[in-house]
Amino acid sequence: MLTTKEVQELTGYSRDQLKRRLALLGAHGCDGVHRGARGALLIPEDLAQLLKRMAELEAQGFAPTEAMTLALDGAHERPRAQGCTTQASPHIQAQKSSEREKDVEGVLTALIVLQALNLFVLLVLLFFMTR
Repeated sequence: MLTTKEVQELTGYSRDQLKRRLALLGAHGCDGVHRGARGALLIPEDLAQLLKRMAELEAQGFAPTEAMTLALDGAHERPRAQGCTTQASPHIQAQKSSEREKDVEGVLTALIVLQALNLFVLLVLLFFMTR
């Protein structure tokens, strides 16, 4: 278990940034944070490593939510952080599935529009041929 100060040094986050990232991770099932004897926040080592990876991704230009998603995907491959990612993975999978469904819906819509246009052209040709 690490203190918030130690995690701040590890990640480079400010105190407020760290709290926001912990809240973001907590909303996705990674809430292993505990209170110490004097009320200080204690963060598990695997969660601290996840936060470090998020900080690295944010330094590369990713938004915090994108960095979280990528860090959780990467952590899913490592057994140490599996406790966090097993709860977050269904959300990520649902998000990817939703994106695929939107893509398929767009393709089907384009096909329907093309078929309607084809039918219209055939009707116009039929009209002029029967005159």
